[in-house]
Amino acid sequence: MRNIKDFRSKHPLTKYDHYRPYVQRMMDGEGSVLTAVRPKSFTRTSGTTGQPKYFPIVDRQGILMDISSVVTGLLQEAFPVLGPLQKRLQYYVHPVISRSKAGVPIESALTIPADNALLMSIFNTPPAGFTILTAYEATYIHLLFALRDKSIGIIASNFVTFFETMLVQLGNCWQDIVEDIEHGTILSSLNLDAGIREQLSRELEGKGDPIRAEELRKEFKKGFEHIVPRVWPHVKVIMGVDPQDTRFRLARKYTGDIPIYSYVIGASEGFIAMNMWPLEKRLGYVPSFLHNFYEFIPIAELDEEEPATLLPQELQVGESYEIVITSKSGLYRYRMGDVINVTRFEQATPVFEFGYRLGLFIHFGVKIVILL
Repeated sequence: MRNIKDFRSKHPLTKYDHYRPYVQRMMDGEGSVLTAVRPKSFTRTSGTTGQPKYFPIVDRQGILMDISSVVTGLLQEAFPVLGPLQKRLQYYVHPVISRSKAGVPIESALTIPADNALLMSIFNTPPAGFTILTAYEATYIHLLFALRDKSIGIIASNFVTFFETMLVQLGNCWQDIVEDIEHGTILSSLNLDAGIREQLSRELEGKGDPIRAEELRKEFKKGFEHIVPRVWPHVKVIMGVDPQDTRFRLARKYTGDIPIYSYVIGASEGFIAMNMWPLEKRLGYVPSFLHNFYEFIPIAELDEEEPATLLPQELQVGESYEIVITSKSGLYRYRMGDVINVTRFEQATPVFEFGYRLGLFIHFGVKIVILL
């Protein structure tokens, strides 16, 4: 196979069942199966649509850094006041990580590595806060360190819904957090590992901030309507994947006019697309050509045994397609099951919105019926 034409004509489209035995061999430690290099990790799907799937990832940290660098550039362009090392509140709960038979980590695609010093340097929470496994404790710690810092410029979470959950918890525990800020302590009833508590306490140095605590107390007592700009007046953008349009509800209740930027589309299979327009309310993503080779199956041909595919420049505005990727991590002409809707073109590049995932919906032409 020497060119795209050869590849598309000689290699069939694939689904996960084609890969299952090969992935198992990789997880057992066999080398040079789907990739020439040993994978750094495997990602695991939740199994909500069937049996869990495992995908090798050759360089997940590299992908995270690619995303981070592009997003940082886009944010500086959209919000010039934000510097490249602008501190941010990053909401995160560390997932439980297991290992394959060969000792390779099996983790979430959204796992943030606490040992990546460059990545950690932009977050307000110390690295130990990114190793907490329980949601309540992790949320409390992120809020504690973020609320101490009035100058935070960016708020981020993997999903916008997670940020909404964090604000609901804040409404219930703000008095404890304010007390901790006032005295430089960490709530004793939090179920924290002793080592993590010690590291976080060391960051606080036992130094309270009564002035900031009183400032926060006054704002919380006024209620939580548009609370975010009141306690963090320098925040310019809130980031998080938003497949459910949660941002509109957040704006009405908590965030006011602060832009909410749904910046990426990703999956266990890898990083798929990025939204290049932080200030636009209508979501528009472009394929991540740096990480994948893309083909698209027209929606009318989804049920064909070997449907024809189109290249990105061949798509039509207003039409829907299933994404097919070939990745650096060993997927070849892989049908993802994700359907996108093309909204426009930027030069020869399609801009699209996420439509739905096959298996969660039945399609009849262009009509979609939700399976309840």
